[in-house]
Amino acid sequence: SRSRSRSRSRSRSPRSRAESAGGLSSPAASLAESAGSWISVSFQSQAEEERFRRVCRVIGVIVYVYLFTGSCSFFSSLYPVRAERAAVNSVDAFVVTSGIVAIDLCSALFVVCGFIAAYAHANMTAADWWEFAKIVSLFVLVDLWLSTCVALVVGSVFHLARHSFRFRDVGLTVLTGTTGLRVLEFRQDWRAWHDLNPTGWLVPSLMYCVLLLPLSTRTNQRLRGLWSGGGDFLALANAVLPITVIGLFALVRDDTNVFYANSANLGYRLFEFNLGTCLYTLSVRDGPAQRVLRKVLVVLQRVAPAVFFLFVMMWWATLGVAAAPGVGETCVRMYTFSPCLKVHHAFLLRGCLLGMTLVARTMEAPPPGPRLPLAHRELGREHLAPVLSAALFLWPTCYVIELLLELNFSAELAHDYAMLLVFVVPHAALGAAFVWDETGKRRAFAGAERGLDALAA
Repeated sequence: SRSRSRSRSRSRSPRSRAESAGGLSSPAASLAESAGSWISVSFQSQAEEERFRRVCRVIGVIVYVYLFTGSCSFFSSLYPVRAERAAVNSVDAFVVTSGIVAIDLCSALFVVCGFIAAYAHANMTAADWWEFAKIVSLFVLVDLWLSTCVALVVGSVFHLARHSFRFRDVGLTVLTGTTGLRVLEFRQDWRAWHDLNPTGWLVPSLMYCVLLLPLSTRTNQRLRGLWSGGGDFLALANAVLPITVIGLFALVRDDTNVFYANSANLGYRLFEFNLGTCLYTLSVRDGPAQRVLRKVLVVLQRVAPAVFFLFVMMWWATLGVAAAPGVGETCVRMYTFSPCLKVHHAFLLRGCLLGMTLVARTMEAPPPGPRLPLAHRELGREHLAPVLSAALFLWPTCYVIELLLELNFSAELAHDYAMLLVFVVPHAALGAAFVWDETGKRRAFAGAERGLDALAA
């Protein structure tokens, strides 16, 4: 099968190769491209196609829920952060739960994406992989730059109306929106520099993780070569120990910026992504470490319903908890305007456990079904690509809808119907993303690719 971009009239990708190996998810698929409205996948096995569909659905659901957590944060009475707390509204009863759900699901997302990215990389030639990485990166950057421009305009108007506008936030937003790196926002105090599109870090971080995957794979290979017979344990320790150390330190020192600085930082998220990569790499090999890992995954596969139920119960237990503004404090939270989470149980670590459970659950053998002719599939066109775009445009959409309501009606009306807006805004962002992906985004991609080709020439 050949890689091809549906937004271009030519194809330059060489043929993919299929690797067959034993283990939890032996790749019997020839993966030319990945899921998305501009990407297609060719499979040689219906079982592998079903597994890949499951992973696409899991990623789509996680990002979809992430949209609601971000919307809940915006329409709570805690944004923008002010020295005085605004009047309490109906969303505040859910804002603590939404923050905890976002923390857990983001960690799980990077583990799952690391696993499926390693699966794709193992079944593609180097040239084919870089063609795929270029297509994904250009589409993400087009969304990132456009969402940054919108956030700068409407976000500035929003904060000017609330007397909370600061020029340094504009500078940080430009830097973060241009590069996609959220590395300079490491202080949660409201007087520090902060991004005007705070929830937009997720998709660019995933993009950089994909771009750095070959380097991560080579590092794990070198670690395995350092110690014959035990190198796999070194690779596994390299994937687990950084997450454990940072998670435990954030648990013990919850009065510092450790958790805040790492929760949306590419450096830490690379560790979680590498954990998913290591899960795949070890699952298709044979040795003592692989046997231990496969037993762990089998156990997680069997107890997955109980694990999911436990997470839902933990989230349910926080419903209605009073949201403390925590202005000027250093505490456990993902954004500076989020409430301080005084009671927490190793957030970063348990999110990785949820990700490992999702990997084990989605990669189990699919039930037998009717045999369909194998063909070139377009997976995720209906939901995965637009929902990733919507994650970048969520906060600008919140700005726009809030300002429109205030201009046409009143701020009190928007405050009273904040709970309704929490559900309306994610779907408005999704609708805009659907239209954008099928219209202007393709032309913008073509222009960006021509510019990149001109620079390369």
